Amino acid sequence: MSVMQSEDDAFFYHHGFLLDAMREALIHDLKVHRFARGGSTISMQIVKNIFLNRKKNIAHKLEEALIVWLIETEHLTSKSRMYEVYLNIAE
Repeated sequence: MSVMQSEDDAFFYHHGFLLDAMREALIHDLKVHRFARGGSTISMQIVKNIFLNRKKNIAHKLEEALIVWLIETEHLTSKSRMYEVYLNIAE
């Protein structure tokens, strides 16, 4: 299975967010009373790994979302470049 299929198969088609995935993650996290899932896209994972730390809290998630929104809406880099970076930093 390729990285795209397992992580974010709509990466080249969305604008940084998958609202359904984020909603499902929030519902799950509320049920288990902790940050267990994040609903992150590849764009969000890049931002988390390059610009932020790995702390899991609501403020961190909002920072991550703001940076992704800026990158995507201002077209600060191409999706191809973002994917290249992701493949180079993916754990």
